[in-house]
Amino acid sequence: MKKRNNFIFYILLIFTITSCKSQINNTVKPEVNTSIITLKDSILCKDGDDIFKLIYSLPKVSLHKNAEKINELIFLQIKANSELFEYLDNDASLTTELALKSMFNKLRKDCSPSEFGFGEINSYFITQFNYRDFVSLEVFGETYFSNYQQYAFTINIDIEKARILNIDELIKTESKNKLLSKIEGIINNEINELLSNDDLSDDDKETITNKIKNDNIFPLKDYPKSWMLKDDNKSKGINFNFSLGLWNPSERHLDINPDLFFTFEELKPYIKEGYKVQLGL
Repeated sequence: MKKRNNFIFYILLIFTITSCKSQINNTVKPEVNTSIITLKDSILCKDGDDIFKLIYSLPKVSLHKNAEKINELIFLQIKANSELFEYLDNDASLTTELALKSMFNKLRKDCSPSEFGFGEINSYFITQFNYRDFVSLEVFGETYFSNYQQYAFTINIDIEKARILNIDELIKTESKNKLLSKIEGIINNEINELLSNDDLSDDDKETITNKIKNDNIFPLKDYPKSWMLKDDNKSKGINFNFSLGLWNPSERHLDINPDLFFTFEELKPYIKEGYKVQLGL
């Protein structure tokens, strides 16, 4: 009888240990946000009524084992998508912080509007998502020289893996066409609504239809280039940014900005299983 009881206890012990291991392996990470600090500075070069002004407010990841690598990635993305570091010659900086320090040393050494141009540069960012080792940053830039220009781009980072996150890594390959079809439907509805506007001239309508035809926009062959993980305080999800690309000032009023925000709940059937676990879905 004693041997039988010992055997039952042994089986229960194995089951308990196995069950605990299973629970540990499937436990999602705690909701700890990544520490992001802001690098801020400004400089004003003045010569009579002529000025050159540069203001920046840019991100730096801190207090993380992968911080150095992540900050290198952020710098490379900012450098590739903006003209902020055009004043640096043969720059070997590996982070935004080092590049900015080098650039400001150069600017302060010869602070002359005639050297750098007459106008203003303003660059800043918004943290759109910071959750479970994923961060999405939206970086904005404004320049006031001979005319006003602006730009915006997103940086999506897998913090734990210290790499830029690609949308094709998140979404199942077999679900891509189905999701593209949903996105295309929303875009087409917005375009049709715009074209049905009686206040729109025939020339404006022709501009829109020609743009769509000449650029071969439909059917969508890939996700919109600009996308980000987003947290609007009510729900978390993915936001795609789509534009017809009507950049001419006289045509900008004809462009569209469809609402392409999908909650994670909506995207659950499309997201790869590994990322569902990481996101706590």
